[in-house]
Amino acid sequence: MGRSLSYCAKGLRGKMNGYYFMYSTLITKALQARMSSCGLDWVKLNSLHLDSKAKTIEVELSLDGDEAPVKAEIEYSLGNDNELVIREIKTSRKWITEGLRLALIPVGNRIVLPGGIQGQLIRVML
Repeated sequence: MGRSLSYCAKGLRGKMNGYYFMYSTLITKALQARMSSCGLDWVKLNSLHLDSKAKTIEVELSLDGDEAPVKAEIEYSLGNDNELVIREIKTSRKWITEGLRLALIPVGNRIVLPGGIQGQLIRVML
């Protein structure tokens, strides 16, 4: 008579996982290119996991000269004026966590998202 609801749900989940992988790969490549263009070519973005329900971002970075990668978890929310508000940052290295916190103080823990279609796409994913 037709496919069962659980069969359809599994197919949809598979497609959504495929879309997530595509977006995650696209974002990872875009961030890596942006970091390199800002002089951070000594940082390699190994992985990125975005959980829009929990409002968390997990990343793994490799730093030139370091054997062990750096893992970071960022809790965020979306601000009113096209901005990402950093609620908390934790990394596997205390000095990096403290450096990031100090760097965010002057901007009030807010990162302005790009305008136009780029910003709209980022907001949809977050």
